[in-house]
Amino acid sequence: MTESIDVYVKGHASGNLGDCPFSHRVLLMLEEKKVSYKPHYIDLKAKPDWFLAKNPSGTVPVLNVDEDIWISDSDTICEFLENSRREPCLIPENDSTCTLGQSFFGSFAKYVKNKSKLDEKHLKHALEDEIKMLDEALKGKVFLDGPKLCSVDLGLYPKIRHMIVAAGHFKGFAVPAECSNFLKYVELMESQQSVKNVFYPDSYIIEGWASKAGPKL
Repeated sequence: MTESIDVYVKGHASGNLGDCPFSHRVLLMLEEKKVSYKPHYIDLKAKPDWFLAKNPSGTVPVLNVDEDIWISDSDTICEFLENSRREPCLIPENDSTCTLGQSFFGSFAKYVKNKSKLDEKHLKHALEDEIKMLDEALKGKVFLDGPKLCSVDLGLYPKIRHMIVAAGHFKGFAVPAECSNFLKYVELMESQQSVKNVFYPDSYIIEGWASKAGPKL
């Protein structure tokens, strides 16, 4: 890996980092791996021609590690970073950790986008069940895999933040108070220096979901 790499992520209209949770994940991975990188913020509503020429799919995040090597998809990028920069190792020690929260973002998205009063209660309960499963998995732990931060934390936290902000704003949703392990975990993740280094305001998340979110029913 070269000393510094370019990473292309969703940009906000202000010219700053945008609200894409997948871009956020890759930036957190770079931060935790202590990789020197230069972020480039892409306006997804007006993608530059040069960006589309290099990355025809137009998706973000994208990693440019050499003139002709462009890597897209957050899963692929994080795997590349883990293989090319092995320390610190962010691979979970427990295989079961890798499956945690796999349905979380889908449940959140269905709930926050719902416009049917008939489905609202069911979808809300489905999201609460996802949170409760994570709360149970966190019992007696600091992070999802145990005492050490791992790649699963870095992938899930940006999605959790979107849920807390967007579901709270558009649906009046709050994490069940009894999910104390989950709530402590969120506070812990918010305190990480890597998270602080790639922070973007809640207002960006609200803007990002505004055209897709359903009303409070």
